[in-house]
Amino acid sequence: MEARLRAQGGRGTGMARRQQRLAGWQHLFDAASASSREMRQLSLIRGYAWVEHALDAADAPGPPRPIANRVLRTLSMGGLGAGLDERKVRAAISARHRASHQDKVPEVSECSDAVKTFRDIWHALSRQFVNMRTAIELGSDLLKRDNVETVCLYGSLARAQPEPNDIDLLVLDNGAYSSLTSPGKYSEGTFDAVRMTTEALHLLDCERPKLLRCVECKWLDILLIDGVRFGSDLEYTTGIRLLQPDPWFFLNLSRDIKELDPVRGVFMELKRPPFAGLRRVHADLQKLGLA
Repeated sequence: MEARLRAQGGRGTGMARRQQRLAGWQHLFDAASASSREMRQLSLIRGYAWVEHALDAADAPGPPRPIANRVLRTLSMGGLGAGLDERKVRAAISARHRASHQDKVPEVSECSDAVKTFRDIWHALSRQFVNMRTAIELGSDLLKRDNVETVCLYGSLARAQPEPNDIDLLVLDNGAYSSLTSPGKYSEGTFDAVRMTTEALHLLDCERPKLLRCVECKWLDILLIDGVRFGSDLEYTTGIRLLQPDPWFFLNLSRDIKELDPVRGVFMELKRPPFAGLRRVHADLQKLGLA
């Protein structure tokens, strides 16, 4: 069933398929509310599969199968099941099983509720990895590598949001690793954050199975760039900036980006160029109402 749906959902250009993959949960929410029966069916199957990946990434205890039992077991565990409603979880699992095994696809409201519940489970499981303790431990490990200048944290975790989405790390080296990467281009549909992070872990000799599982769940995002050339080499800096879909990407992250202090074991305000200068520019733009 899922193979057939993959084939139907995969029609179109390669760029379109990549854009759908990058859309993540929002794509599934859209599919769950679609008039197309098969799109709703696909949303339930995919959402449940992503929960399965999250269970593995979070090292949820118990036999891997059946998945439903493994999910329900997490409800009795404080950290993994916090905030989850067992009735909604059981209803979501039931909706997926009917759609997948009996070919009985629920209507829009039930599909939407089920996908939202799967996302809530996924997010609850992510807390086991997406936290400051993990970011510091991983950053400290990466900082031990030869030729790594510094490791920085940005994004929702750096901003101390109550429910951070992932761990976003910016690793600055002296060109030893970053010169070997090929991040691709958004404009050509060849940029893939999962591949880029996996490649960075490989180059940094940090391909631990758990980390790779968390990358697949999009709980970890590593951007590896040359800290010597970035901000001083115009051609290189422009090329890195153009890789991002948002032309203001580096300006925006400069507000909250933090650098790991290996002695104190904490992320502190990043003061090195060009980020300190970008932070001042951003502050000036805010005063003018332009940021």
